[in-house]
Amino acid sequence: MMAKKTETISKSKPRSAVLMLVQQVQLLPNNPKHFLKSKCEILKRRYGLKKYAFILHDQDKSSKNNDLVVPHYHLVMQFDHRVDVAAVAKIFEQGIEHFEVMTKRGTSTKTAAKNSFAYLVHATDNSRDKVPYDPQKVTANFNFRKFLADSESELSTADILDGVAEGNITKDQAFDMLRAQGARILVHNKKSVETMAEEYQRKHHLEWLKKRNEEGKGIPAVWCFGQGGTGKTSYAKHFAEEHGLSYFVTSGSNDPFQGYQGEEVLIIDELRPDVLPYSDLLQLLDPFNFEKRLKARYFNPFFSSNFIFVCTVMGPIEFYNSMAIAHKNIDTFEQLRRRLAMVLLFDHHKIAQVIPDFRNGQWYYAPTDYKANPFANQGHVNLLSMGMLDELGKEQGTLLKDDKGSKNTK
Repeated sequence: MMAKKTETISKSKPRSAVLMLVQQVQLLPNNPKHFLKSKCEILKRRYGLKKYAFILHDQDKSSKNNDLVVPHYHLVMQFDHRVDVAAVAKIFEQGIEHFEVMTKRGTSTKTAAKNSFAYLVHATDNSRDKVPYDPQKVTANFNFRKFLADSESELSTADILDGVAEGNITKDQAFDMLRAQGARILVHNKKSVETMAEEYQRKHHLEWLKKRNEEGKGIPAVWCFGQGGTGKTSYAKHFAEEHGLSYFVTSGSNDPFQGYQGEEVLIIDELRPDVLPYSDLLQLLDPFNFEKRLKARYFNPFFSSNFIFVCTVMGPIEFYNSMAIAHKNIDTFEQLRRRLAMVLLFDHHKIAQVIPDFRNGQWYYAPTDYKANPFANQGHVNLLSMGMLDELGKEQGTLLKDDKGSKNTK
């Protein structure tokens, strides 16, 4: 039998939140399990050991000649902070060379712990070709089998990138998943996620473009206007949800299309005359201009929506009159009117379909149909008394104190 070689730790007083002890059975006391558990209990009290798990490896084989390796224990320890490896080694009465620092450069504590615990039964990607061990043989101070099941359900970085490339995971969802694996993992893969998202958008747009050109149908643009609280945006969202369509609502910032990924319904919310130049607005609402891109700060996304809803307090006539247009004799309101498939006027009681009409030298709205408005906030006023404001402040302050207290006791 061959002795198992253990990686030697640097002599520059290493510290880590995740450590692995590897030691031959013959070099441990007579009752190794009791010895390891008792030392871990000491570490819990003195150094903040959170989780530990260990197992006897007695079936490992040498990669050189396939001989059995000397039976040895693997003990993984996860602390709530970085600890001095030498101090831990002293507790176990073992040489520091038997301890391996698992938090390698670029690896978060969470990821290091997950991989280290999984290695105990050879369940990591790099150890699946080795002899597997039964999870029931692992001694741990937590539910090890549940940990394995949860780990199996987590997506790897490669799976996340593939999901983005296939359109099954959005860019923001991918960022959240990678952030959960550690800040360094997120930073390292952020550019790849953005590249995969852009490539998916490009592919999706080409497929959408081919279908649009084959059908030859225009993209309807619906202009919804009325006072605040009359349900314009709610109406647009309801339309999408009722028909099972994905939708994107623009933000109120100077970068309204940031995050758009070709959703089937584009809802341009709270549009103001100074947000888009008139030429950009005309291009966006052109029902037969399929090969267009929206303008965003970091990446100009491909337009791939089948419906457009414009939600604003101003009707298209007033909106046009408020825009800074240098040559209104050339860039006329008629250009905007021809691009609108429907204009809806909202109030707190009804939704009226109107048509911009030009008579007696001016534009006005001619109503054609209407229905009751179930989307308006009828008489809702979001006002607080000073007493109510104080009560809310006290409530939030108490919640914050309780939250901080629970974190400090962990």
